[in-house]
Amino acid sequence: METQTLPNHETQFNRSSWLILLLVVLSLSYTILDLAYRFTLPTDGWEVNEGSNPIGFTYTNNMLGNPSPIESGDHVIALEGITADWEIIPHSHMLQEKWQEGATLEYTIVRDGEQVHISVTLVNWQFGKWVTAILRNPLVLLGILSDAVLVSLAGFVFFRRPGNPAAGAFLIFITILASAQYSGTLPSGFSTWIDPVANFMSSRLNWIFLGVLFPFALIRFALVFPRPKPIQQRYPWLSYAAGVFGLILLLFFPDNPLWFWFVFSLFLSVAILIHNYFTMQDTVSRAQMRWGLGGFIIGFGMLALMFLAGTSGLIEFPPEFFNLVFAFAITVMGVMIGLAILRYRLFDIDVIIRKTLIYAALTIALALVYFGGVIL
Repeated sequence: METQTLPNHETQFNRSSWLILLLVVLSLSYTILDLAYRFTLPTDGWEVNEGSNPIGFTYTNNMLGNPSPIESGDHVIALEGITADWEIIPHSHMLQEKWQEGATLEYTIVRDGEQVHISVTLVNWQFGKWVTAILRNPLVLLGILSDAVLVSLAGFVFFRRPGNPAAGAFLIFITILASAQYSGTLPSGFSTWIDPVANFMSSRLNWIFLGVLFPFALIRFALVFPRPKPIQQRYPWLSYAAGVFGLILLLFFPDNPLWFWFVFSLFLSVAILIHNYFTMQDTVSRAQMRWGLGGFIIGFGMLALMFLAGTSGLIEFPPEFFNLVFAFAITVMGVMIGLAILRYRLFDIDVIIRKTLIYAALTIALALVYFGGVIL
């Protein structure tokens, strides 16, 4: 358990703390504005998943419950004869006048392996039905609740340690993750592609969050947790350089390079944290590193393994399973990092991990014995 007295500067607000708080408020305000604007756009009322093989949208849930010729599992590959991929955006002006409430448009779909054409009438979103659809989906509701808990935890940590740079970076990347989750509760689909304002807000400005601010927050966290590295102390601008680099990529290379930078920042942050673990020798810092690094490895490790398994074709993960794992991984990571920053009751994590592995192995063994007995 940690008993070290905290430095006064960690419990006091400074200029950097106020800037971080302003950035967080702006991020959450943007998410609310994005949702409010997209809520005013016409829609077919369905929850969709974007696909690349084949291209288009897979329709999964009729959120409004209105009568519709669309069926769950339909894969829409074209709208009014225009292929349903990013190529539809240059032709969006041809569809803007048609994409109106009450208008009927032709969808080309693949259903049971056959390509058919159906006529779909557009409607407006209804707040009550939208909320009801969210409440009836336990996985979406779990994601919303877990993000609310994480934002509250990160906010609590930040207000307890406003002068700790790690607390500010932690609050930023948790807020960005939560903003992406909340924005996704309202399906985008064709509305976002056709409407130029919605397309700008959902694509370019989201890239500012995920391609610029998120890598900056992760790298800054790694450079200052549990205390600033010597190189960060000599060059305080170093962590901000990561944000500037992401901004340059956004302005001049807005697509694939920015995505690679996002992924690279995850691995770079873990590498810096591992280096911190081996170079910081005092008891408190090592205890903090075990919890913080453990949270990163558990959270992002689970997501990375699942992503690699899915993209390699080894395992097909349904979206529901991915949402469940994402909520679990991010929650565990956030709680462990929050405890590490607060330095509160940092029990030996090695004991916790060892007991967790023992109990998990025992549970699996008992389950195998039980199901084996049932089968026999």
